[in-house]
Amino acid sequence: MGDIENYIKTEEQKMTWLDKLVKNYPEARNTNSIAHTFKSNFSFLDQTTIRPSFWNRMISIIIVLFMGFIWIGLLNMVLAYKFPFVVNLFCLVLMTFLIFLVIRNSFFNKKYNYTLTIDKNGISVDKRQILWSDVADTFIMNRQEGKGTNYYLLILKTDKLDLKMGTSVGKLAAIIEHHKQKSGSSSNAPEIAK
Repeated sequence: MGDIENYIKTEEQKMTWLDKLVKNYPEARNTNSIAHTFKSNFSFLDQTTIRPSFWNRMISIIIVLFMGFIWIGLLNMVLAYKFPFVVNLFCLVLMTFLIFLVIRNSFFNKKYNYTLTIDKNGISVDKRQILWSDVADTFIMNRQEGKGTNYYLLILKTDKLDLKMGTSVGKLAAIIEHHKQKSGSSSNAPEIAK
């Protein structure tokens, strides 16, 4: 229990002054408490794989294509030496940087690109497997970031693991608790409040 509280305190230290002003504190809840409130009408599979949202990637591709057309237009203006050359060159460099940022964050950032596999043996993140016998507890932390709320899976053992979730929090918690119970390892830890 102390580990999760220490982790939340560490997250609170990373907060900006604006987050503290509007009391936007991270909150962690045990997956067991979330799973019990989730009404499931789906059947559990022997193995569940969760990946980032397909639609988020499609939106990123559309944004990169749109920015690519602008980049080509700016490159034509720079190569043709159109007036004002310095402004066009600056815009071309800025657009190149923005395209790089979108591609890096959408397709290569490990925080947003992962394969989470949950089965009766444990949880696998990409090629790293964590057995249920090594897991002390699992929590889902929510944080208001920008206009939306992001959810992170916290796996308590000797280290913590953060992932941005692309699925329903209740569904993820229900899947985790189902496979924990199948393996014979389950948690009855109480919910953590702010």
